[in-house]
Amino acid sequence: MRVSTIHLRALVEAFQTSGRRGTELLSSCGVPAKLLSDGYAWLDFAAFDAVLVAATELTADPAFGLHWGTRAAMQQFD
Repeated sequence: MRVSTIHLRALVEAFQTSGRRGTELLSSCGVPAKLLSDGYAWLDFAAFDAVLVAATELTADPAFGLHWGTRAAMQQFD
């Protein structure tokens, strides 16, 4: 299964509300930051899951996935 980079961008933006850089998050998982600039790219689900887990760990927010919805910019989803 694959996930659109639209969701990756939204995840990174939500992560950045914690005051940390999105590049830090992506590099911790080995995901190239250049993927964020391509709205038509896809990411393997396992890689996306790794980014979500890393965001949870790096923010020390065990409910990061729940809080993501309140932190995500709606324009990411058109």
